[in-house]
Amino acid sequence: MPVLRRISTTVKREGGFFIIHSDGNIMPIIDLVANSGAHAYQSIDKFAGMDLAKVKERIRDRMCLIGNVDLNILAVGTIEEIKAEVKRCINDAAYGGG
Repeated sequence: MPVLRRISTTVKREGGFFIIHSDGNIMPIIDLVANSGAHAYQSIDKFAGMDLAKVKERIRDRMCLIGNVDLNILAVGTIEEIKAEVKRCINDAAYGGG
């Protein structure tokens, strides 16, 4: 985490946004990621077992969450299925901001 904090500090100092991207299930270290100073965590790998509602519960408003939409639904789902999947993500992550 010291490296991520240094990167985050440098990016912010230069006026940028620092977004962590990770594939896989990082729930065992999600609190470390949330405290890294990054603006956002992107991917929230649904296929690796990452549950957006549980991630939001742990991270709260410490960073913005990006992702968790089921890519299979985006690829072959109907418009109604895609809308339902996006609404699920919004409902799981919108509470409390972040």
